[in-house]
Amino acid sequence: MYNMTHEKLDLEHVTRFIYNSPSEFKIQNINFPFNEEEINFRLVIDDEKDLKRTEWIFKESIEKNYKLNTKTILSLTKKWTKNN
Repeated sequence: MYNMTHEKLDLEHVTRFIYNSPSEFKIQNINFPFNEEEINFRLVIDDEKDLKRTEWIFKESIEKNYKLNTKTILSLTKKWTKNN
């Protein structure tokens, strides 16, 4: 992303850059029946704890050979939340 823009606002809020660069990204809406608990999960990386959670999710996925999709990410996020 850094090589694509140097605007501070775009670097801080990458979604803004993605939406403003439709030729660079393919955006799709997906239907997924979230339950209330899943809606409240933090699936962002804003701080050190978020980064640790994300790294753990990827590590678990690789070690256990999980298919990395929304269902898996939510399941692992739930597990992480219970244990941390």
